[in-house]
Amino acid sequence: MKRDIFHRLYFHVVWSTAGRLPALEGRRERAIQCITTVAQKFGAHVLACNTMPDHVHLLVSVPPIDLAHFIGKVKGGSSFVLNRQCDETNTLRWQDGYGVVSLRASDTPAVIRYIEEQDRIHADRTSWQTLERTELDES
Repeated sequence: MKRDIFHRLYFHVVWSTAGRLPALEGRRERAIQCITTVAQKFGAHVLACNTMPDHVHLLVSVPPIDLAHFIGKVKGGSSFVLNRQCDETNTLRWQDGYGVVSLRASDTPAVIRYIEEQDRIHADRTSWQTLERTELDES
């Protein structure tokens, strides 16, 4: 990518484990590390990443890229690395889809706090539905 291009593109991405199974339980920190490393490998600046046992939140700033391709690479690369480190009885699979929301730079501090405080937010049931959606509402 040319260095003389200005961009500020921020995206919040959320995706779940297959069947919303708690497949990240016991390996949340390792999952965060893997997801962050893979996202950076594909050109992202990771502003925040956190997981719950059954889903992931990722806030990134990326250059103008094919976002669907980027998300697929992050999901595929992170599950590949995590599965290589674990026994075969606990295979991690991601759901097929994801949710993505574009943000203004001024929105990022609030979304960073939201991602960092996932445990409390889910315990208190104060989640932001826009940042938790991973499927199209068919109603």
